[in-house]
Amino acid sequence: MSSHKTFGQIVRTLREEKGLSREMLCGDEKELSVRQLVRLEKGESKPTLTKIEYLADRLAVPIYQLMEDYVELPKRYLDLKYLVMRTGLFGQSTLVAQKEAYLLEMYEEFYDDLPEDEQVAVDVLQSWVDVFVTGQPTFGNRMLEEYFEQVKQRSVYQVNDLLLLELYFYCVYLDNSLFNRRLYRHFVNGLLAQDQHLPVEQLFLLSTVYVTCVAVGLNNGYCDGIGQLVKQSKEIMKQIQDFQNLPIVHLQECQILFLKNRQLAEKKVEELLNSISTIGYEGALRKFDEWKEHYLEQGLPTA
Repeated sequence: MSSHKTFGQIVRTLREEKGLSREMLCGDEKELSVRQLVRLEKGESKPTLTKIEYLADRLAVPIYQLMEDYVELPKRYLDLKYLVMRTGLFGQSTLVAQKEAYLLEMYEEFYDDLPEDEQVAVDVLQSWVDVFVTGQPTFGNRMLEEYFEQVKQRSVYQVNDLLLLELYFYCVYLDNSLFNRRLYRHFVNGLLAQDQHLPVEQLFLLSTVYVTCVAVGLNNGYCDGIGQLVKQSKEIMKQIQDFQNLPIVHLQECQILFLKNRQLAEKKVEELLNSISTIGYEGALRKFDEWKEHYLEQGLPTA
């Protein structure tokens, strides 16, 4: 019989030697939930480097003591994940099939061997596509119910947190009855500080979350802080030279101006609409007209 211990067995042994319950080890569960720890200890999921570092710190042991189970992620998987996250959908219906093809390869070729955090990322990306294709927020329920509480508690977001936020905001965008003013304000304030924490290669995802977050606020007449989100989104686009969301951001500038003061905004709105038109996104113009008719003419409250 082999005396080799798995990662989960090592963690459990160290935890019990130190007299720590799972709840004590996980603390506020911002970084690791009790449920996730159970799966790790049972060998039902694999650790990411972040989880290994966290557990080494909590258990007060050198990181190498836990590193034996860590495996580098396959390059092809990382490429596919990047492509799914970077492939936009605005005005491009054929890109849905492209995203689905990438996700199918991720599931068939890599999913079973991925650490749990990466499996969560794939599942969230798939849930977002399912919600987009069906127009039904319920397809996002499972992932949000299991993992969203951790996102609410964090002040610094990792990639998975941003993916979950993007899924959450898109579900709320489709169903205004899900809008929670207090929670929305919490996330707006949190997002405004995130550009200071993320590496530059992840800023494109933050910009996308900004855009969806702003869309939710506009659909519900909420203006506080969203102008700053739009401003930061434009700064990120300029920094990383990625302008695929620019027509939508221009559209949102129009909406914010109309919500705050229609009379003073008329001239600026015309300029913004012209800038959208020259880019060739007639759909953005149409969406603005639909939004204005549906919300502003019905007396949507502001601020």
